[in-house]
Amino acid sequence: MRSSKRLHRTLSFARNPQIESLESRCMLSAVPPTVADVTLSSTAWDQAFLGYLETSGLGVDGYSIPVGSVGQSLPLPWSDLDQISITFSEDVDVQASDLSVTGVTNPTYAIDQFFYDPQAMRATWTLADPFAAADRLHLDLDGDGSDPVQDLDGNVLDGDWYDELSVYNSGNGSAGGDFEFRFNVLQGDHFTTGLVDYYDFYTTYYSVGRSTTDSGYNPMYDSDGDGLIEVSDWQAVATNLGTGVPVGTPLGAISDAPTTTGFDLTAITDRANETRISLHDAFADLEDGDAQLSYAIESQSDPSLYDSVAIDATAGELVLDAAATGSGRSQIVVSATDSHGIT
Repeated sequence: MRSSKRLHRTLSFARNPQIESLESRCMLSAVPPTVADVTLSSTAWDQAFLGYLETSGLGVDGYSIPVGSVGQSLPLPWSDLDQISITFSEDVDVQASDLSVTGVTNPTYAIDQFFYDPQAMRATWTLADPFAAADRLHLDLDGDGSDPVQDLDGNVLDGDWYDELSVYNSGNGSAGGDFEFRFNVLQGDHFTTGLVDYYDFYTTYYSVGRSTTDSGYNPMYDSDGDGLIEVSDWQAVATNLGTGVPVGTPLGAISDAPTTTGFDLTAITDRANETRISLHDAFADLEDGDAQLSYAIESQSDPSLYDSVAIDATAGELVLDAAATGSGRSQIVVSATDSHGIT
């Protein structure tokens, strides 16, 4: 719970009665924010399915991964999982770049969209592509570096976490420390044993026709999360028969992702000369120096404003060559990738 701020007002009186202007002083909270929940979901899931999860106590707007036991590692059996939601203990300043998602089957997962709800204190990242059918996943939420998650008083995230042991909320009582969290995905593993077998197949096959309103409906058998167990659900099991959770360590457990402070608004008034913006000042990495990071231009909202937009890898600079005519504002997105391949 976020600590409340107390407003103190001081009135001063002199022998010659005068009242000084009110002076407000704020007591800032020293309690760091923590992680209160991790939820997985899919943009393809039906509202009836999401409602069933919520009324069954399995999660709000998705499936809340169990913690404090081996339940954290039990494979998630659904297809098309492409959303990660993290709920905080208080309102925070969090950005899309604060989370890196890595795996074994797919070393890195790109973020396509990001949304933060300050009332729910929940941040949601939508992946560019769903998780692989079988993968070990690692979430790394930034609690250190150049621009970590922090609350509105400037306290940095207390994210310390021990998989299968820790329970919410995260942390060791001291500000600072990434929130690193692992879970597994194995499509069709409806009994969450770590292997898709005929027991998954036949149990799902004989549940066909049951919906969220029927007795005996099990959301773990509903592979696509549409609220109805149907032919496509047991076919999803058949497709993955014999598949297990891959062996290995997710890339993010080996190396931290680069962090970023972002860029300030830059006004270009000189069209005759290039405008250069330091990428070394904008990005940092715990393991790698500036020279070991590689940069890429991901997008620009109005390319017509420039004759060229490029990266000078030697100098570590974004180079903008403004067009001779035209005016407006363009948002340019740049990514940094470290020597381990984490962006």
